[in-house]
Amino acid sequence: MARFCPLWAWAPTASLGVAILFLQRDFLLALFFITLSIFRFEQVQISSSLFADLSKRACVIQIIGQPIEKANSWSAVGRALALRDQGTWKSGSGYWKVYFEKSAFTPKQGEKYLVMGYLNPIAPSLLPGGMDWPRYYAQKGVGGQIYAKKGAWVLLDPQDDPWAWLARVQKYFQTKIRSAMPAGVNRDVAEAMFLGVSSSIDFETMQGYASLGAIHILSVSGLHVGFLYLGLAFIFGFFRRWPWVHFLLIIFFLWAYAGMTGFSGPVLRSAWMFTVVLAARSFRLKHHPVNTLAFSCLILLVWDPQFLFQAGFQLSYAAVLGLILFQDRLKKCYVSRFWLIDHVWEVTCVAIAAQALTWPLVIYYFHQFPHPFYFFLLNPLLILVSSITLGVGFVFLALSPFTFSWLGYALNYCFQCFHGILFFVADNFHPTLAMLALNERELIAYFVMISLVAAWWQYRMHIFLYGIASLLILVFVQRWVRGPQKGLYLTAHEGHAVVVQLANAHAALYGNMNPAWIQSNVIPLLTHEHIRDTVSRRLPVAWRYANHFVYVARRPCVPSTHMITDLIIEPNQTTRDLRWLKSWPHAHWYFVRRPSAYRLGQLRGFPAKGITFLDEVPAVYFKKKAAFGRQPELD
Repeated sequence: MARFCPLWAWAPTASLGVAILFLQRDFLLALFFITLSIFRFEQVQISSSLFADLSKRACVIQIIGQPIEKANSWSAVGRALALRDQGTWKSGSGYWKVYFEKSAFTPKQGEKYLVMGYLNPIAPSLLPGGMDWPRYYAQKGVGGQIYAKKGAWVLLDPQDDPWAWLARVQKYFQTKIRSAMPAGVNRDVAEAMFLGVSSSIDFETMQGYASLGAIHILSVSGLHVGFLYLGLAFIFGFFRRWPWVHFLLIIFFLWAYAGMTGFSGPVLRSAWMFTVVLAARSFRLKHHPVNTLAFSCLILLVWDPQFLFQAGFQLSYAAVLGLILFQDRLKKCYVSRFWLIDHVWEVTCVAIAAQALTWPLVIYYFHQFPHPFYFFLLNPLLILVSSITLGVGFVFLALSPFTFSWLGYALNYCFQCFHGILFFVADNFHPTLAMLALNERELIAYFVMISLVAAWWQYRMHIFLYGIASLLILVFVQRWVRGPQKGLYLTAHEGHAVVVQLANAHAALYGNMNPAWIQSNVIPLLTHEHIRDTVSRRLPVAWRYANHFVYVARRPCVPSTHMITDLIIEPNQTTRDLRWLKSWPHAHWYFVRRPSAYRLGQLRGFPAKGITFLDEVPAVYFKKKAAFGRQPELD
């Protein structure tokens, strides 16, 4: 099994299963089936015939799923039907990620296209510690990506997909929201919250939500499906005397909503979980919450074991499992005779139980966590306001065929209140603990400790306490045995060279970097190296580092000294005519952006220590022997 599933994926599942077995003895059979379903991983691995090769200039694809609107393109995943290899057409398999340059044309699900262009591999992370994107997409059968410019594709099959009516329903509701709410953050979040259209949300808004642990609200998730389920159960409650009618009516609307929002992973998981719960309740079947959860997990993993490797899948089931196992136990720890305090404590127990099994996964994947003080202080208020907003939003969607302008004003006002609280805290305080690190070994150790705690709680044997203490000692030791890190990473961002320098627990960022790029590329490196503080500085024109003497050329120039070992060539004036590089035979040339083939032809015969195109490779690493106690500083 380990051959197909990495240790960190199935070890926490097995550990949690052992823990639950001590608390819920009837979970063993469900855990056994979940483990067996993982063996199907090899059977559903999708081999892709589309491997990156510049000799392949065209392919025929069929769009699967809803295309996503980006700033300058449409992003879609296409099933490979055929590809041209060295002038010969062959049948294809697997998938390809396609970016259509924006125009009046909008790709649709189910359509077939002849796409012309170079097929490129999935780019790896620029810096260490980031997501292994080639492996991630390879597990999904995606062999690479292609950027199709205007005029570089031909629509072969304009027929609609059988599920295209769901996309039209989504477009209808989106039009209604846009006509009822003014343009801005409130409308963008409303489209994402109720329809799953999140392409227009800016980075600052996403960071504000993430800082208070409310990022799940920005996409259709189990919270939204749960509200819809409760509303449908109330509306169709009078059909309970006819179980089949009651069941089918709710299931139809529940799954229609899931389809309208694109059958995303969180919606699919939530819709299926509520389907199982509804079936048990409608037909008065005996069910245990843990077994119901395990059964829904089993079916999804048998359908596609790839779900096991998705962060959303792990977080969803860990949160629900935490609620089932810990919420009631926590609630019984304190009972107040005051109604308000009792309900606030109940909401707090929900938050604690949901975070009990998810916080290590959040830190592992996102390297940050909401500050406990602000999280638990504001969580009851945010849940109240967000619940009211969701309720008003679903009522607005249900009554959208009618003209009730006041509902649009009410929905916009709810978002104003919610965002007022959210952004006030995010802008005036520091509600996020950033740059937190948790590796695979520590992640596994936490879930093993949960198992040992459950075993000790059940049997009160000291051997389990010894196991917990031993794990804690091992975790602390492996954190401190690492020596001080010191090095420098050179890469390109938005047409300019940027540098990330590490020295022990300190880091310096040189060059202009936007926050979104730092969050996705630099923060994983800093957390991986356990960096505690950072500073931002301008990139100097020349500097020394270890045995490297680096110079940044922003215009054609000649060397003032032969000691320069590395030359960074920024675009614009420097790449108009590259013959000036003849004066730099002793340096390694780093092009921030690859010049045209014609300009590169001018370098034919020119001596150089080496040529690197920073926009096409991971960051270049310059190593320097570490020294304790010094902050980073370019010489």
